[in-house]
Amino acid sequence: MIANRKTRFYSMIIDYLVIVGYCLFLLAVSLVIYSLFFNGKIPELNEVQGNLVSFSTLLFPVFLYFSISENSKKHSTIGKRKIGLVVRAVNGTLNLKQVIVRNIVKLLPWQIAHMAMFHVIENNSKPTTFFYGCLIFVYIFPIANIACMIYRKDRRALHDLIAGTLVMVKDQ
Repeated sequence: MIANRKTRFYSMIIDYLVIVGYCLFLLAVSLVIYSLFFNGKIPELNEVQGNLVSFSTLLFPVFLYFSISENSKKHSTIGKRKIGLVVRAVNGTLNLKQVIVRNIVKLLPWQIAHMAMFHVIENNSKPTTFFYGCLIFVYIFPIANIACMIYRKDRRALHDLIAGTLVMVKDQ
């Protein structure tokens, strides 16, 4: 049976609480590192360095969380497990490529938001065409995702459509 809006929403909330917990841990570690090695000051980073730090410390670990969880035998993250959902392939068996594509597409707006932020910082807080393009994508993509989950009968979000996956209620 295909997961309904409510169960997908609840599983997403649980997963984002896990991510917020990781972010708080990352903040605590960062503050300790800044106080020990940088006299309490945040080091200045250029646009590329900022993107590399945010990707390697925040986005990539979250990507690994989703990908490892969904590619495991349980095919579900902590949130999906708590609610009783699993990720499945539309045709055949779920494979690593589908899981990776699903999570790259899912997290793409997050990375683009970071790129836009570091771009504005690098340009002395002056928004550019690149920034506005990123901003439009960062808001339109999640809205389109939510619209797909609400209005499609199979409740597949854009990342599910692109990866050939769907979220279902776990077989008992």
